[in-house]
Amino acid sequence: MLNKGKVLAEGFAVTAQDHHSFLPIVYKAFPAPSKLSGIIFDDRVDDRLSDAKVCIESGQCVTTHMDGEYSFENIVSGEYQVTVTKMDYISKTKTIVLPSGANIRQDFRLLPELSDGQIRITVTWNDVKKWPPSNIDNDLDIHLWTPFSESSGYYHISVDNVGNCQNFENESYPCLEVDASQGSGPEVVALYPVVDPVVGDFAFGVLNYYDGYQGVPSITDLDVKVVVERYEGSTETFYVPQTGTGDFWYVFNIEDGVILTEDLNCITWAGNPLVDPPVCPTP
Repeated sequence: MLNKGKVLAEGFAVTAQDHHSFLPIVYKAFPAPSKLSGIIFDDRVDDRLSDAKVCIESGQCVTTHMDGEYSFENIVSGEYQVTVTKMDYISKTKTIVLPSGANIRQDFRLLPELSDGQIRITVTWNDVKKWPPSNIDNDLDIHLWTPFSESSGYYHISVDNVGNCQNFENESYPCLEVDASQGSGPEVVALYPVVDPVVGDFAFGVLNYYDGYQGVPSITDLDVKVVVERYEGSTETFYVPQTGTGDFWYVFNIEDGVILTEDLNCITWAGNPLVDPPVCPTP
């Protein structure tokens, strides 16, 4: 029969038939709880979004109030899929790693769903191919020219003139929804027509903003991709040509809602293609 001895710092001392034994106490360390919080924004205008639902894959969900903020307390550390949904917006999911005892801030930026007649153009690129010697991110910029107007000429949407994503002044009003100057984008421009289909002639291209600086990769080396989404769900994808000289990828024209690429989709130099159309080489 074992007789309990005194409690030691490291365990229990016991005796059995004059033989001493030692039973260690095992202390199990429980991970400290973590916290996840952030703000949900409208990606076009930086407004905070209320009534957005934020859920983690464990089944916990919270809803944002007027300040757009959300918070999860006392979460077990680990990797989680976090999904944000809101009526009339495109949902977004991110993978987030929560270390033990961490307080992680993760904001989300949502774009609205497209409605009748609307077109959204998104540009992404390779964020690995940075340029030396400072390992700086590349910066690609969207450029969209609108149909000619007797009162204002050609309207040019770019980082210097983003348009207004809320107040539409004519039949096919474009705006730069998202401008990105680091990483892999995305940059996003949208056409918000009052009538369907989009009316008039547009020209669209992508500028390699830092082209000409020492060490900057050519736009042909940056794996640039353009995706065109329409309100009815169709998409078209375009990839940057692998050859050509210039700082500008002239991607396509849009004529009364129809995307035209014949004799286009080439590398050239920046300028208004509607005024001075470049001569693209025949594939």
